[in-house]
Amino acid sequence: MAQEAGSDPPEVPAGEAQVVDVRDPVAELQEARSHYERGEFELAAQGFAAVLDSPVKVRTRQDLHEGFLYYSFTLLLQGGSPAAGAAEKLRYALRLDPDYLPSPVTTRPDILAFYNRQRDAYISANGPVSEPPEIIFPELQGSATSTRVLRRRWFIPAFGSGLRFLGHRRAGNTIMATEISALGLNVASLLIRVAALEDLSPAGFAATEIGRYTNYISFSVFWVALIVDVVVSLALRRRYELHPERRPARRAEARNKRPGRARLNLDAGGLHLEFW
Repeated sequence: MAQEAGSDPPEVPAGEAQVVDVRDPVAELQEARSHYERGEFELAAQGFAAVLDSPVKVRTRQDLHEGFLYYSFTLLLQGGSPAAGAAEKLRYALRLDPDYLPSPVTTRPDILAFYNRQRDAYISANGPVSEPPEIIFPELQGSATSTRVLRRRWFIPAFGSGLRFLGHRRAGNTIMATEISALGLNVASLLIRVAALEDLSPAGFAATEIGRYTNYISFSVFWVALIVDVVVSLALRRRYELHPERRPARRAEARNKRPGRARLNLDAGGLHLEFW
């Protein structure tokens, strides 16, 4: 018989505990991921929001990175107004692991282009900085689940460091070698001049003259190389901040990777077909 309106709810018999539905956040995250893979983007967005919108319910770096990554992709594929928040959600994933690169073979081209564009912009502005989850999400402070070491690379526009930071490794190494060689030659020529200064013989005079000219030349080369290094590094950094798509990306190898020839292997476990 249906319960009449206004009547009291049935009492729970004594000794029987009420069942409280407390779901595992990681299980919720995997369920949202399953909705995403089936193309149920509205359900996926609701699932990700339940776990990742403040306060976040998962605690490990891996779960957080994966969650925000696919949360962003879900909002992007929904289209319309939800796509406006896709970049914001992806930024959390980039702060957790800016070195991550989706597979160019299994990732949709539009998603891959979106991710690479956002990643280039993030690295241009912040560098490849990996932040601990408890810094990004204050509600996780005191958690011992984050074990990855924080890596920070500072932009130093000298000795080729800035050029290598921006992806111009060969140019950075060349100008670093020039600066170090010129500086070393300058110090060596200065020591020769000091050692031969009191030698009044023709050989001592010649050594002093050679040391003097070498000192001037190496000094000039060092400062010219250093100024070029600083100016070019700062100019390229500014250019890539305005146009992140022009920055040489480390993902070139991943993009150019193509599946190799299929291989057929027979072992005790059965027949295995490998594509790459």
